[in-house]
Amino acid sequence: MKKSDYLLYVLDLLQPHGPITAKSLFGGYGIYYGPTIMGVIVQDQLYFKMDDTTRADFEAHDVKPFIYEGKAKTVTMPYMQLPESILENRELLPEWIEKAYHVSLRHHKSKPKRTFKGDL
Repeated sequence: MKKSDYLLYVLDLLQPHGPITAKSLFGGYGIYYGPTIMGVIVQDQLYFKMDDTTRADFEAHDVKPFIYEGKAKTVTMPYMQLPESILENRELLPEWIEKAYHVSLRHHKSKPKRTFKGDL
């Protein structure tokens, strides 16, 4: 998959602040800090992982959550649009990256480990 201009733009802004990479993911891209997914790009829009500890930060910027139409219902994911003013702010961006990364770590730790229950 050819990387979009928007993805390259986002990576150019994010990568100076840590080991940030992107991988193709369901028609968009997952944004990773090291091995941990902390954001997604869908339809040339960057979303960062959020939870109750960071929701107010996003809501103060009047941004929208990542929502998609599932087979039977509308699904709201725990990701919010990163305000463009934050993405382009070299002083504030590292703080938002760190928050999204820590939200992802907390979310990962709270998930029960899956075990495979089938034959290989």
